Amino acid sequence: MAHNFRTKEETARHNRRLRRQALGVVLSVLVVVGLVTVVAASSRAVAALFDNTKQKEEFASRLNTLVMLDPLPFGTLDQANPDTLKTAALWAGITAARENGTLDLYERDPDDMSLYMPEVDVDAAAAALYGPDYKLQHGTFSNDGLEFVYMPDKKAYKIPVTSQSGLYYPEVESMKTQHGVLRVTVGYLSAYSLDEFGLPTSSTPEKYMDYLFQKKNGVWYLSALEESQMKVASSSSAPSSLPTDPIPDSALQEQLQQQTSSAVQSQPSSAAQSDSQPAEDNASSAE
Repeated sequence: MAHNFRTKEETARHNRRLRRQALGVVLSVLVVVGLVTVVAASSRAVAALFDNTKQKEEFASRLNTLVMLDPLPFGTLDQANPDTLKTAALWAGITAARENGTLDLYERDPDDMSLYMPEVDVDAAAAALYGPDYKLQHGTFSNDGLEFVYMPDKKAYKIPVTSQSGLYYPEVESMKTQHGVLRVTVGYLSAYSLDEFGLPTSSTPEKYMDYLFQKKNGVWYLSALEESQMKVASSSSAPSSLPTDPIPDSALQEQLQQQTSSAVQSQPSSAAQSDSQPAEDNASSAE
């Protein structure tokens, strides 16, 4: 019976071959794991690239006090109602102070406890939305049924004692940049569709508007407001009992005239029949 014995050199070569094979397996596993990690990271990066939910929420927050006033469209800020822009800046400044916890630091009127909004804070709120080049003209004005009295000695506005209210609150539907202009399509949700906890009871906008922004020093600032091409889908449908073919206006008027004339003609005969009934019938009926 023959036995095969390996020499020391053959054993060493065999061991080196096994180590190389094991190393190759480990490297292959590492390569596969690396590829999977790269693909997963790329997928997350692509998803984050297209998921602009956070940006939508940021723009909705910036536009909140302006949307609630429902301003009319304007081609430039100079064409907009200055009192509307100023009112939105006032409420935006108050909202920022409330969120920062500095609202209680404002001076208040001793008679009615209305607060004084510093002029510099109003300017800061306006610059944050309209850009640093837009300058407010300070003075007493009225908007949305409220009067904002400017106090020159205090360089502040006396804010009426009322809760912040409005017609709508914003929901950003889409954002698209073209030719250096950011078009933000905003859905107008009714402020009266909120429950007692301030949560929306309806997610259907009543209309859409496009807010246009231009970038200055790396920041997007509002520049114009347009009616949106996005329209609210009509959910109403005609009853199934109505005919599919519309009745012409002339035919409809003729039908209405015939119904009216026949109703008028039937009134005398009905009255005559009522008068001709015996009195005892009426008595028996009452009994």
